[in-house]
Parts: sequence; structure tokens; C-alpha cells
Amino acid sequence: MKLNHLKKYCSLPGIFLLFFWGTSNAVKAQQVPLIEIGFGKTRLVAALQQLTKQGYFFTCNYQLLERFTIEAVPIAKRSPAELLDLLLKNTGYTYEVKGYNIVIYRHPEKTPTVAPVVKELCWKGRVTDAANHPLQGATIRLNNHVCSISNEQGEFVAAHGNPGDCLQVEWVGLLPFISKPLYRDTVLQVVLRMDPDSNLEEVEVQTGFQSLPKNKPPGATAAVTGSLLRKPQNGGLLNRLEGNVPGLMVIRNIQEGSLRNEGVLSLDGRTTIHSNPNLLVVLNNFKFTGAISDINPLDIASITVLKDAAAAAMWGELAGNGVIVITTRSGYIHYKPSVTVAGALTLGQRPNLYATPYLNSRSYLEVESFVAAQQKNSLGGVYTIVSPAAQILWERSQNKLTAADSAQQWNSLAQRDIWRDVSRLYYRPSVLQQYAVNVSGGGKCSHYYYGVGYSANRLTKISNTHRQLTLTGNHTWCWWQGRVEMNHTFLFRQLHTQTDDGGQLPAWPYLQLADPDGKALAVPFSYAQGFKDSAGLKQVLDWNYRPLEDIRLSDHRKTGGLFLASTAIKLAVTKELSASISYQLTAETSEDKNYLSPEKYFVRNLVNVFSVPDYASGRLLRQVPEGAILNQANIQNKVNDIRVLLQFARKTARGDSISVLAGWDEHAATSWEGATRWYHYQHDQGTGIIMDNAMALPTLLPGVVMRIPSGLYALKTINNARAYYGQFSYSLRDKYTAKVNIRRDASNLYKGNESFRGRPLWAIGLGWNICKEAFYHYPAWPRLTWRASYGFLGNANNTVSNATTMNVSGAVNRYGEASGTVLNPANSNLRWEKVSILNTGLEFTSGNKRWWGSVEWYEKQGRDLIGEGKMNPTLGVQTYTGNTARMKTWGWDISLGAQLWNTRRWKWQVLCWMSLNKDKVTYYWSPDKKLPISAFLRNAALTPRNGFPLYGGYGYVYYGLNSEGETVGRLNGNRSTAYNLIAASSDFDNLRFMGSLQPTRFGSCTQRLEYKDFGLQIQCLYKGGYVFRRTGVDYTDLFAGGHGHTDVNLRWQKPGDELHTIVPRMVYPANQQRDDLYLYSDAQMQKGDHLRVKEVQLSWDLRKEKYHWLPFNQLGLYTTVSNVGILWRANHYGIDPDAYPYANEQVWPEPRNYTIGFTVNL
Repeated sequence: MKLNHLKKYCSLPGIFLLFFWGTSNAVKAQQVPLIEIGFGKTRLVAALQQLTKQGYFFTCNYQLLERFTIEAVPIAKRSPAELLDLLLKNTGYTYEVKGYNIVIYRHPEKTPTVAPVVKELCWKGRVTDAANHPLQGATIRLNNHVCSISNEQGEFVAAHGNPGDCLQVEWVGLLPFISKPLYRDTVLQVVLRMDPDSNLEEVEVQTGFQSLPKNKPPGATAAVTGSLLRKPQNGGLLNRLEGNVPGLMVIRNIQEGSLRNEGVLSLDGRTTIHSNPNLLVVLNNFKFTGAISDINPLDIASITVLKDAAAAAMWGELAGNGVIVITTRSGYIHYKPSVTVAGALTLGQRPNLYATPYLNSRSYLEVESFVAAQQKNSLGGVYTIVSPAAQILWERSQNKLTAADSAQQWNSLAQRDIWRDVSRLYYRPSVLQQYAVNVSGGGKCSHYYYGVGYSANRLTKISNTHRQLTLTGNHTWCWWQGRVEMNHTFLFRQLHTQTDDGGQLPAWPYLQLADPDGKALAVPFSYAQGFKDSAGLKQVLDWNYRPLEDIRLSDHRKTGGLFLASTAIKLAVTKELSASISYQLTAETSEDKNYLSPEKYFVRNLVNVFSVPDYASGRLLRQVPEGAILNQANIQNKVNDIRVLLQFARKTARGDSISVLAGWDEHAATSWEGATRWYHYQHDQGTGIIMDNAMALPTLLPGVVMRIPSGLYALKTINNARAYYGQFSYSLRDKYTAKVNIRRDASNLYKGNESFRGRPLWAIGLGWNICKEAFYHYPAWPRLTWRASYGFLGNANNTVSNATTMNVSGAVNRYGEASGTVLNPANSNLRWEKVSILNTGLEFTSGNKRWWGSVEWYEKQGRDLIGEGKMNPTLGVQTYTGNTARMKTWGWDISLGAQLWNTRRWKWQVLCWMSLNKDKVTYYWSPDKKLPISAFLRNAALTPRNGFPLYGGYGYVYYGLNSEGETVGRLNGNRSTAYNLIAASSDFDNLRFMGSLQPTRFGSCTQRLEYKDFGLQIQCLYKGGYVFRRTGVDYTDLFAGGHGHTDVNLRWQKPGDELHTIVPRMVYPANQQRDDLYLYSDAQMQKGDHLRVKEVQLSWDLRKEKYHWLPFNQLGLYTTVSNVGILWRANHYGIDPDAYPYANEQVWPEPRNYTIGFTVNL
């Protein structure tokens, strides 16, 4: 690697290492400083408190030291030892100094010369978490004074206690333990459980196969826990994940029907092109095939994100994009029943329809007047739709309207605003409700958790509603002194949604949708009004389109059910060896019914189009029966998973740890989906007719023949997979750790070459606890670990087969046989995609956990990626899909957390992280190397280019306008207006790369300020290092009846305008290539960098320990404002880059939401 690359990658970690070195050496240099201080005659405890303000930390029993008084000590510079000798003189106590930490304890050979000796007690114990992992560094207090700190095994000794004292054990992020009054020497087993309101690092890492302590390297992981999951708020898991996991980005502006193959979540960048871009979701140790929104966040105990090969290697070919491991809540042994009730109400604003820069009515009328003048006021074909403005101009030209009447009608149109009507009649403020009840607890041999969640949402679209019921259960039993354990979990989800079935609005902004009484009005649509009034012997059904009536008649319902049940049995063969077998069944059904009543325009139009006049009888023959239409679609999925797992763990006498894991997974998934269209549907009887569409039929449209849409569709897929895997981990004195993973996957999708049916994937990880080295003497940073890993993960593409695939169109060729097209030839070498990941990182924590964070660098190489190349059609196929591509991704993640303020009343916590991620396509094979540069501009499709980001932002080289208002581009190195030649050119010199279309820098900063029981939390998100294409005026689309763009008002109109505008003049007829040169020019590319406030939350937490009058254990009240707004943006057009379309689609920013909620623990 070149030297400058090494500097680039190593500069940031180097800075952090220098920071640790400098800080730690500063501490080391001041381990025995001189203190200039003096005291008058005072209490010993008061003198120690003065030393605490100097930065010293005392471990002692303050209650016992309260009885001592010291004589006056004159001001002088003394070492800590000299000062303590004076303070502890004649007390019978001695001390030990370790840097700024001072332990004061009773001298074994001395007795105090003052005050009688009080009988003291000694309590010993061990502190663990809920998974029985020892907790090092737990704080043990006697009567609010620190008396001990737990060691590496979680053990502690609390001496010098008095009868009746209460012992308190604390660990940051876990609920504190407070003992009952103690009257004798006792050995305690203290189990600290998760604090539901903590946002600190998780104690455990869930991999889907085992549970590991967070401080056990190697493996890059991140976690989401605490109040982010406990408070009910609408938005689901995506809202909880966004901004809370370093390296994880939620992509908001994905267009429906996009061919760009985007995933909603991206973890440390992209390593696939045409294959599955989504992260693997694991729920309770098995792959979850449902939607992530099916899981109620209130039922989740933790979310762990596996980022590198060492952490995710056990998931093999499923883990190429990253893994999200979700673990549901499970209750605790020896835990009394606890009931929690939660609820939230969210009120949302209407979307801002004016965020899209459409033309207003007056400007649109100016354009129509210009077009009419160029067309000589012609109305076009017989059944060509005519706008109201064009109708007025034509009637005026034919003297059917007077000048006064036409002017009056024209001004009336100019004063209308369809978007005001749409906002008022189509949209409404949203009302979202969420409720949950759960119960958990445990006895001596079992523990359980059961939860019920219900949400009822009235969405912003006036016909849209969403209701969902979820049931969750997790119950564990154990026998034979805990050696046999059985766990059963289940998840049930029932979904009901209702939506409008689309509907279309003409682009003319002066249309009126309803009269003052709210009655729906007809608008010009599909065909000219004169044609509709006279066609079909005047016997057609009402052919007028009333958009408001159509949306009111919408009856599009979707119901879905998901049932997931798993059972696991675990046997502890010995103390070191355990075996388990697990089975999970997933069954999912979905039914989509779109009932189109006879009054719907779609039904009336279809019946009319397929009507034929019989002039002999004077009747209109209907080839499509009148009546309602039902579009019905069904999906059924069934998945069986089974796992056999062996685990071995041993800890040697000298402190080494050995861990071995081996297992076998079997996955069998069957999916069936089908669709049917029922004509003349009788709702009360549930019967209808399926129409035959084998033949093309004449229609009422002159010269047009068509087939009746059948709506029939059926598809069945089978996906069977098998995996063998193993893991070996060795830890040397808890200082050096090495881990090796290997996995072999096989699938029925790859039946060609024997060597590709099952392919081994492996990973190796190394960890180093630097803080345990003998040379490490930096108490300011008691935890400093380094890790590194390298390995291979995979990714599958279920849309590609090794067999020849083709599409049968249903059309009949001239021989009377069915015709089709070969989509992809046979490929016996088809195989899984492979992703190699190199990752290294440094994690650190300061004393008392006041500062913590990590620095991580990674590089990914996607190999054998599925690519699509165009072929010469004379070979018999037009495209070829196979393992023909490679790409590279690299970047870093930095996270830093701080407890800046932590007193009894005030707490201030800050969590910030920043990620950088870049990628490029290193090789993309295509036999046809001469793609036109225009193929890289229309971002609705994915067109990779070697040496550039997968989602690259390009623009025509644009020289602005000439003196005639014409757009000027570059061709063969010269200025040119040869628009057709520029678009067809394959010379990239005519194209300019502007940057990535996906953010390359993104991060989050969350601050939480607490005062007593009140909390204020603010979260900000940042995205940067990317560009987006600003939309502009497309004259071709505008003249065809499109919405237009406000840039029309900035167009060139006279010589000299080219000096201050880049919008070309309006010419008729329009030239699409001319419009594209402006629309897709480099001048239209804007920076997407922005900083937004995601949410602001105010909370009030009341606990029975403090407020004894509460009738329940805990009450939490909170209010949240979401989608607060953008603080700063790089573009000067006021555009929200997260809600901006690639073309002229209707996309609006997320409206602001206001939430109030509560949680009650009974």
C-alpha cells in the first residue's frame, strides 16, 4: 500500500493513541503530587472531602471515621502520604495510595486512642449480571459511602459495617441492588438486572448462537437497549435504530417501484450490486423472515448489530450485509410477578404539499397559452383529452366565447389551487395509538414473559388506516438442578390495513375537485369530453372521472397473519459441555382484497372500453360484464428451521479460557403466491367471473384491439439450505484472545458445478486487553482493548437460477404457438457472492465510566457479485446474469460517550458517533462496453460504472445557455448543441462525476439532561458527503400535461438572460434530448449535506422507592416531538434531501409528530 494511503488510514487511530498516551502519562507523572493545603481543627471526614475536591478518590467507611476529629494542620506543600500520616494519627487506621485512589482501612496492629471500639461486621459477595457473568468494577456502598469495588471475578469484601446497615451495589446501566438491614457476617450473591432507562453500552452481546460479555474481544458489535426500546412511540424499530448504531444508516428517500435495488438499512456500506441488499434479521436465535415492523419494540430486551466477520461469521452466506440480532424479553428467576402497562398517542401534521415545486395556476395558464398559440388553437385528435384552458382558447378562437367571457373564465382558473383542495380533501392530521401490557417473573425453576401489543393508526391519507395486534411469549423451565433447560417462545401478529387504491390527479393546478357543498366534481380525464358524450350510441356508462368520489369509494383491505413458535432443549452434560436442539416454525399468510364498486371510474371505464356497438340492432354490446370487480391476492409462507448445537467451555487453573462451538442448521422454506381478478363480483354471495384473455378483442376506441385483463398470477418457490459450522476461541489469561470460525453452506438454488453447491466461509479474530499488561499503569483509562478480524461472509440471490430461465408472454406467434423470451442462459458455475471483511478497532473506558468510546476501521471486498450485462441479440439472449462483478467498500466509525455531569440531582449524558463510508465498483463485466452516457443519468435504474461508487451522481457537462437561450453541452471536447449526439455518445469526457448519491458521512449526537425525576433528551442526525439531483422544468412532459416546475418562471426570455439563468427558453415542439441536457446537467446537482433534529423528548419518572404514596412501583410520563426540522442544509433551495424525488414524483417531507405516553409498572 502506498505511503499516503497508510497516512490516510492510520492518522485517526494514531491521534487517539497519542491522546491515550498523553493523558495516561500525565496521570502517571502526577501519581505523587505535592498538595498545598491546610486545615483548622475539624472533623476527619470534612478534611477528606476537601481532598476529594483536589481529585482524590477515597475508599473507606465514612460512618466509622465520623467520630474522629483532627487538630489544626498548617498550610504547606506535602505529599499525600505525609498529609495522611497527619490526618490518621492516633485513629488506628492506615492507608494505601494508588495514584489518585486512596484506600483507608483499620491497621491490624493499632487501636484508636479516642472513642470506644464499635463492633464491626464484614460482608462478602459476588456481583453478576442476569446471565451470571461476573461484573468487575461494581461499586459497593454502605450508607451511601463507597466501601469496596468488585474485582475481575465480581467478588467484593465490605468490611467495617455496623449491625443494621444496608448494602448497596451499583453498576452503570443496571438497576442498583439494595439489601435488607444486615445484622451478621453474610455472603451475598448479587444479581444486577438491566436498567430499562439506560442508554449505556450493553453488558452482553447476543450473536444468535451464544451470549458473550461485551468486554470480551474480538468482534465488532453495537447494541440498542434501555429507554430506546421501553417507551411506546410510533415509528417502529426503524425509528429506534436510526441514529443509535454507529455505521448504520436508514435510507429514507427510496421510491416505490425503484429499480435501484436499495435497502432501507445500510451497515458499513454496500457490498452487493443486484442481489439482496437487506440486513439479516435474527429473532431469538433464528432467521426472521417477516417484516421488522411485525415485532413490537416493547417486547424486545436487546438489539445487537454484528458488523465484522468475527462477529457475524456464524451466519455464513446470510451475513454479507450485516446482522441484526433481536432478543425478546424473558423474565428472571426468583423474580416476583411484575406487570407493565404502556400507552402512547401521536398526533401528526398534514404533509406539506407545497414542498414539491410545481407550477401554480397562473404560470401554468401562461404555458398553455403559449402552446395553444404554437398549435394554432388545435384540439388534437377525436378522443384526445383537452384541458379547460385549451378549451377556452379554442372556443375564443372560434368566436364561441366573447372576449369578456373568456377573460372571466381565464381569471377564474388562475385563482384556483388544486393543491389546497388536495391538502384539505385528501389528507388529514394523523392519529396514531399504541398500547401494551406485559407480565414477567420467575420462580425457583422457571421464568417467563408474556406481552400483548395493539396499535390503531389513522394515517394522513384520508382512507388509510392501520391496525395491528401482537402477542409475545417466552417461558423457560429447568430441571435436575438446572442441568436440563427447556425454552418455548412464540410470536403472533395480526394485521389489518385499509388504503385507497391509488387514483390519479390530472396535473392542471387550476382544477376544482369539489363544489362549496363538498360534492365531488368531474375533471377532464382519459378522453375528450365530446368523444365520451357521443361514443357507443350514447349508451355508455357514466364516463366522467370524479377523483374525490373515487377515493371515497375505495375499499382496499389487507389482512395478514404471522405465527412463529420455537422450542429449545438444552442439556448440561457436564459443567463444561452442553448440547441443545432447537426447532422453529414460521407460518405467514397475507390476503389482499381490492373491491372496486360499479361506481368506481376504473370499472366504468373498463366496461365502456370493451363495449362494441351493434348498429343493426342499435344496441351496445358489453364484452366485460357490468358490476363490481374484486382483485384478490394471497401469499402463504411456511418455514421450518432446526438446529443442533454443541458447546464446550473450560477455564484452566492459570486463568486461560477455551470455548468450542459446533452445530448444524437445516432450513426449509416454501412460498406460494397467487392473484385473481373476479368480474361481476357479488359481494353478498362471494361469487364472480374469471374472464378469458386469450384473444384480443375490438374496443370502443377506433382501431384499437386489446385483451381483457385477467389478473391471474401464480408463483411457488422452494428454498432449502443446510449449514455446518464451528467456532474455536482461546483466551490467554483474559489478556489475548483468538477466535476462528468456519461454516459451509449448501442450497438447492445451486445445483450445477459440485464445487459450488456448498462453499466454505471462514473468519479469524484477535483481541488484546492492553489494560491487563504489566507495562500498563494508566488508572485514568482502566479499560483499553484492541481487536482485529478478517474473514469471508456470503450473500445469496434467490432470483437467479443455474437453469435456463425464460418469460412466456402469452402472445401467439405466426405459427399459432406461444412465444417467449430467454431471460438468462444456463449457468453451471453460478455461486454465492463472497464478501471479505478486514476490521480493526480500539475500545476504551475511563475511570468510573465517565468516558467511553471506540474507533473502528474496516475494508470490504465483494467478490463473485451478481452482475447483468447486455449481450448481442444475435446470440439468442439480450442479457446475461452471473458472477461477473466486484466492488470495494471502506470506512471508519468513531463513537464517544460521556457522563459529563453525575450528581444526586443533575445528570448530563452525551452519546455521539460519526461514520465515513465509501465504495466503488472495481469490476463490472459487460460484453457491450459502449453504453451511452445517458444510461448513467436516469437514476430510476442501477447502472454501475467501473472505478466509481455504485450510486454515482453524474451530470452532463453544462456550459449554460447561448445567446439564443439554447442549452450548450460538450461533445468531442467542444461546445455543442447536438443533443441527440451528446445523449448517444459513449465518451465519458462529456459527463462529469459529481459525487455519491448516498451519504458518505453520517452521524448522530444524543444528549440527555436529567434533574431529579425529570429528563430532557435531544437527538440530532447528520448526513453529508453526497449529492442529489434537483428537479427542473421538463418542457416535453409539461406540454404533454405534466405538473411542470417553478423554474419555468426563471427561463431565458430575451438576449442577455443567459448571464443570470441556466433555464433554457421555452420552444415548441419540445426536444426531449434538449430538455435532458438541462435536467441532467452538472448544474442541477446539489450538495445533500444537512443537520436535522430528529426528536426532542421530555420525561418524568416516578418510583415508589422515592414516592411511597405511589400505588404502583414506577410511573413514567413523557412527551416527544419527532421530525422537528432541519437546522442546516448545504443547498440554497430549502430542499430536504431525505424527501426529494429522483424525477417528478410526488414526495413530501415527513410531517412533524407530537407524542404523549406513559409506562406504569404495577
